[in-house]
Amino acid sequence: MLSNYNSSWICQTRRELLSIEKMVVDRKRKSSDQRRGSLKKRKSSESDGCYSEGDLFCEQLTMAGCTLYKGQCVELAEDQSLFQRNLDQSLKKHSGYPNVVTEFVGGFETFISEPKRFHFTLLPTTASPNCENVRSGSHDSLVRLLLGIDILQPNLMTVLLEKLPEFMGDEDNILFHGEKVNIPQLLMSQFRWLNRIVDSKELTQKVLDMLEITSLDVQREIISCLPDILEDSDHFKVAKKLRELLPQSNELTVCIIDALSNLSLNSEPYLR
Repeated sequence: MLSNYNSSWICQTRRELLSIEKMVVDRKRKSSDQRRGSLKKRKSSESDGCYSEGDLFCEQLTMAGCTLYKGQCVELAEDQSLFQRNLDQSLKKHSGYPNVVTEFVGGFETFISEPKRFHFTLLPTTASPNCENVRSGSHDSLVRLLLGIDILQPNLMTVLLEKLPEFMGDEDNILFHGEKVNIPQLLMSQFRWLNRIVDSKELTQKVLDMLEITSLDVQREIISCLPDILEDSDHFKVAKKLRELLPQSNELTVCIIDALSNLSLNSEPYLR
C-alpha cells in the first residue's frame, strides 16, 4: 500500500514538473516572439519611415504632396502635375522668395550627397494608395519632376551635372537588387526631352564643361545624350566641340560620330 502511495506521488510530482517546464518554455517562446516582433517592427520603421529632417527641402516637398521614404522610394499624394504646381506656388509665396529657391536646392544637394538616396530620386515615383486624382501608379522621378519647375531648373541642373565627375569608375557604382547601377546614365536620362529649357545656353556650356573633367565612360554617356537634351539653336556649338574631341580619343569616335549624325546642323559648314 505504501508502495502504491509512493508510486502515485512520484507520478503526480512528474506531472507537476512537466507542467512547470512547459510553462517556462511557453514563457520563453512568448518572450522570444515579442522580441522578434519588436525588432521586426523597429527594422520596418527604420526602412519604411519617412525622412523628416526638419529642413526647408523636406518641409516644402511634404506640403506639396511628396513623401521621401527611408525604404528608398518617393511617394506622391497628388498627380505629378498637381505636385509641381503646388511646389511652384508654395516657393513663390514663401516669405523668403526668391532666396528660398537657393535654400531649397541646397537642401536637395545635401539630401543626394548619400549615393543611395541620390539613386532613388532618379527612379520613378509611386502614387500613394490614398491618391484619388492619379493618372497612373507610376510617375516621373523626383529629379525630373523638379526639373520641370522653371524657378528650380537652372540651379538644379548645375547641382546635378556637377555630380558627374564623382563617378570615375566601377568602384563608384552602387548595387540595387544585386545589380550595379550606372548612375551617370540614369542621371543624364533625366535631361532628355524636357518640355522646356529655361536657359539653354547655360545648360549647353555646363554640359560641355563636364566633358572636360569627367571620366571616359561618363563622357560617353554625356555625348550620347547631347542631341536629346539640347535645343537646336545650340547644336552648332556642340558640333564644334565634338569635332575637337575626335582626334583626342579613339574610344569616343563611335559615339561622337553617332551624336553628330543626330544634331540639327542644317547645311552650315560646321567643320570649317
